[in-house]
Amino acid sequence: GDAGGGWETEIARMRERERQLTVELEEAKAALAVAEGRGTPGLSGVAVVEDGSAWSLDRAMEKRLQAAFESVDANNDGLLDQEEREQRRGVLLGVLNELGVRNKTLDNIQGSLMFTEFKRVIEAEREVTLKAEGLAAAELSRLVAGCIPGGCLERPLEGLEEISKEELDKLCATHVLPKVRTALLEVQKHLKKTQGEVV
Repeated sequence: GDAGGGWETEIARMRERERQLTVELEEAKAALAVAEGRGTPGLSGVAVVEDGSAWSLDRAMEKRLQAAFESVDANNDGLLDQEEREQRRGVLLGVLNELGVRNKTLDNIQGSLMFTEFKRVIEAEREVTLKAEGLAAAELSRLVAGCIPGGCLERPLEGLEEISKEELDKLCATHVLPKVRTALLEVQKHLKKTQGEVV
């Protein structure tokens, strides 16, 4: 009886220590990735949102996200892995939808994440999503599409597919970037005019 209970207590302590070490290891990996300029290890192509920035979640939303995170963390190890995210996807999507974050965000997350890392990924994606919505009126994708040569009904992007890297660089420099710049200047002008009316 007592001997078995002692071992069980020791095993529980060892499991807790293992969980703590796993969290510390993930934090060290995340810090190393950022230090090496590889960005956020959990989501490629999105910058990290620093705590306290204008894009940080407010306290109430952070608590809702943390509650969803904890309910999805089936093994209570403080990390969300791919399997947990897939099995309880609906729980996370509910909160992400409230934040205006795309559902596809979950598909882009790689590996296991601690809550702080997961929150930063969600904050960064929310920032990009809201900015993209603000730029929608500029129809940047239409501007870029109009610059792509060739193509046909069956393969509209065939021209992009067939040009060399050098030709693509030239296309971007001579056609795409000037059109995007002009469109962004128009958005900027509109924003300044709107802001001037509000003030």
